[in-house]
Amino acid sequence: TIQTIAFLSSVIGKDNNQGEKSTDKGKKSSPVLILCPTSVIRNWENEFSEWANFSVAVYHGPNRDLVLEKIEGQGLEVLITSFDTFRTRDKVLCDISWELVVVDEAHRLKNEKSKLYTACLGITTQKRFCLTGTIMQNKIMELFNVFDWVVPGCLGDREHFREYYDEPLKHGQRLSAPERFVQVADKRKKHLVSVLKKFLLRRTKEETIGHLMLGKEDNIVFCRMSDVQKRVYRRMLQQPDIQILVNKDLPCSCGSPLTQVECCKKIEPRGIIWSYLHRENLDGCPLCPFCLVLPCLVKLQQISNHLELIKPNPRDEIEKQKKDAELAAAVFDTDIELVGGSAKSENFMGLSDSEHCGKMRALERLLSLWTLQGDKILLFSYSVRMLDILEKFLIRKGYCFSRLDGSTPMNARQSLVDEFNKSPSKQVFLISTRAGNLGVNLVSANRVVIFDPSWNPAQDLQAQDRSFRFGQKRHVTVFRLLGAGSLEELIYSRQIYKQQLSNIAVSGKIEKRYFDGVQLWTS
Repeated sequence: TIQTIAFLSSVIGKDNNQGEKSTDKGKKSSPVLILCPTSVIRNWENEFSEWANFSVAVYHGPNRDLVLEKIEGQGLEVLITSFDTFRTRDKVLCDISWELVVVDEAHRLKNEKSKLYTACLGITTQKRFCLTGTIMQNKIMELFNVFDWVVPGCLGDREHFREYYDEPLKHGQRLSAPERFVQVADKRKKHLVSVLKKFLLRRTKEETIGHLMLGKEDNIVFCRMSDVQKRVYRRMLQQPDIQILVNKDLPCSCGSPLTQVECCKKIEPRGIIWSYLHRENLDGCPLCPFCLVLPCLVKLQQISNHLELIKPNPRDEIEKQKKDAELAAAVFDTDIELVGGSAKSENFMGLSDSEHCGKMRALERLLSLWTLQGDKILLFSYSVRMLDILEKFLIRKGYCFSRLDGSTPMNARQSLVDEFNKSPSKQVFLISTRAGNLGVNLVSANRVVIFDPSWNPAQDLQAQDRSFRFGQKRHVTVFRLLGAGSLEELIYSRQIYKQQLSNIAVSGKIEKRYFDGVQLWTS
């Protein structure tokens, strides 16, 4: 952020102590637009106030029209707005001619089909800059989308990029790839890196502040699920919704030479999830049965995290709550009394007990050890319901903690962060991975726990970097909790594969070939 402000000062001509422009006084330059996540708007505003003398306004909230009047009167030099505000107000903002546009956390432009990406294509400017620590997260094509927005055409057209870079790099990284595929991939990798260098300034922590930090250790903890979790997980795998996916490539039972998915097993009316998804169309949809993949994956991961998560969510519509209760009853079966029924539990003692949750057992031991040593801990989870359970667990154990999630008001977030960093009594910071993985500085913590892994490895890395960043005075230890023998082991495999592709495409590194492909279903 500070480097960008210094760069803008040079480009616009704010290079003297009074903040006056060194360019021709008669010439009025257009304003600068900063696009960023909502969570870092105030940080940008504070850093401009600290390090420069720009006329800055935030286009976010109720006073937006007044800000536009300042722009029209040429009384504004920098406008800061959030992605969400820009997406909904793009027609107004795209009518303005901008001197320069900076997109912070620019990996948000990775999807060319998103409304944000489409809106950004309409920005009127000749100077575009992107800031991100994770330029590629899931697919090599994301590189094309970001670079094609910054410098349109610099990587050719989309099909050329896919054929010349994307496909060869993916095929060359397969474990069983023929030698000629590996050689082609190596050549294309080097060529891509040489092209990207023309437009990419990349500095890692190791290169810049590595000598000022004591390092980071990343640990994977395979947590044995409780006996009841294992039984519920097995019952979930036997549900018709999952079995139709597991058996999709088997010969069809009708005797035809086609597979089940090609013949008679495209729909599954007996499935509780399937029947809810197709409640208005009992003939199924064009994607059947693959429309079941995501909701089934979600259920399996919920079971590996905590059994309470597959119970109905009171915030959902009534029909979905009924179907979730029906599914919960089916997979709990004879264990239904043990887990407190199929409806959402309000029992504090039951929810805060780690007996039936393998990950909470592991967490209980880790927290006990760390707090005795005077360590401070960041505890991340994607699920707000899981955060609610963990909060009850921390209260029961008597830990002093703070909490930040999507419902935390923007004007209260920085004070929570400051309090945690300054107060020796604060032991744990409970954080939603989505709300707290960007723009939050928590260098007082030296232990990081990621309770549930993301399919996107960059999001877990960004969560870790809330602690492992400039100002950290201690060695940082990260613990990622995975449900042993569960879907989460496959999620971690995907994380490794995606991180390897990023290292290959962006940095030109040589990565060991582990996978031919990462399966999603096991019987």
